[in-house]
Amino acid sequence: MPTTRAPAPQLLRWSAGALLWAGAAWLIWLTSVHTASGQLLDTMMRVTAYGTSHALPELDPENRWIAVWILLPPGVVVLGLLLARPRQVRGAVLAPVALLMAGANLTTQIFKTLWNERPALVVDLAPAWSANSLPSGHTTMAASAAAAVFLAAMPRGRPFWAMLGALWAGGWGGYIFAEGWHRPSDMIAAYLVVAAWTALAGCLLLQAERRARVSAAMEIASYPDAGRHGPEFDEPDDDARQPTPAERLSAALSPPLRDGRRRGGRSAGLCLTLGLAGCVLAAVFLLGPIVEAEGSFADRLAQSASGPTPWLFLAGAALSSAPALFPAAAGILSFSSASAGKHPYDADR
Repeated sequence: MPTTRAPAPQLLRWSAGALLWAGAAWLIWLTSVHTASGQLLDTMMRVTAYGTSHALPELDPENRWIAVWILLPPGVVVLGLLLARPRQVRGAVLAPVALLMAGANLTTQIFKTLWNERPALVVDLAPAWSANSLPSGHTTMAASAAAAVFLAAMPRGRPFWAMLGALWAGGWGGYIFAEGWHRPSDMIAAYLVVAAWTALAGCLLLQAERRARVSAAMEIASYPDAGRHGPEFDEPDDDARQPTPAERLSAALSPPLRDGRRRGGRSAGLCLTLGLAGCVLAAVFLLGPIVEAEGSFADRLAQSASGPTPWLFLAGAALSSAPALFPAAAGILSFSSASAGKHPYDADR
């Protein structure tokens, strides 16, 4: 008799995860805004990007169409994924997606409104850029749209869409840095804010999916031979047993297959590897000039960040894009684990 055994996502556990992501964003804010070293490196990377030419099309910060280009492709994907969802859960997906998009983007704008000042901890350091720009609003839009795609996807497809979404969000983060709009910490904080809201919205979505799986399992148990008959099948005389609508729903909501020790493990491992590689490269680009300088570490830091250099541009680009992959890896593992259970059409049951 087919059964579904999927643990119910616990609100407290997912809320704690959201608080951890929010706490990480708060630490980024403290370090980059309220310490002299953080301000120095963060702002000098932006100064370098502002004065460095690149091959990408120039973006106008006053152009409202940029938001359309950021949101439209993921929006089309979300629509397609929603239409591919089973009817029983299609409507339940909309509320978490709307909560994620509204919560993340409102949080970013409210934070920048309430904490709009940066203390002048470094004298004569880009005085024209004294306002707080953390978190980045455009990067929040890109990351929240990518997270919406992740939530809209069926559980089996989430690892793929998580990787693609992280590349979308990280690509926009790097692009925005190259244009000199934001400091790297602004992009990192945006990824963390979106990760926190994804945990909260995802908890609601996982509960809806679990209820649908339980309902499907009960229907399968009540009508084990329902698939042999019915007008929904084109070939009712075929000897091969056709899956019932309930079985199709259960199979559609089944978690990713095991690829290693964990479900979705290889996809999460790839995200983690790429993210770590980007951060290691950023550290090398930052520490390279420091090693060549003389004096104490603080003096070396000041010397290395005293003027625009290609090292600072490369470090800022890496720091503005690579961290987007860490929430993706965490999302793949946590959502796959929460939706795991026995399903009638799992190949690895």
